[in-house]
Amino acid sequence: MAVHGMPHLPALPDDHAETHTRMAWWSVGLAELAIGVLVAAGVLLGVAWMSGGASAVEDTWVGALGAAGLYVTLSSAALAWLLAVGVRIKHEAWTWLWLPLATLPTIAVLLLLGELLIWE
Repeated sequence: MAVHGMPHLPALPDDHAETHTRMAWWSVGLAELAIGVLVAAGVLLGVAWMSGGASAVEDTWVGALGAAGLYVTLSSAALAWLLAVGVRIKHEAWTWLWLPLATLPTIAVLLLLGELLIWE
């Protein structure tokens, strides 16, 4: 079912219709991947920090895995954001596109605050 609002604009598809492009699906999927990897790396680093302190994280496989997780998170969030911008330029309306559009700025702000307040 399509919603017809303005006659000079294309009809907006209903969210329950399976009319979304692969680009939109990939964008949302990559944003979910970025969030999942960030949470997993945070849990890993948090458990290691609680059990062994700073020495459990610095210069170990846990720290390397946490850094790799941040790289994967940032790269997948950036790619998801670019794909979501491309989808929005094509005027595809989908409620879930807020996720990839908000993921990259949120992760960037969290990393900036973490660098300023937590890490030295």
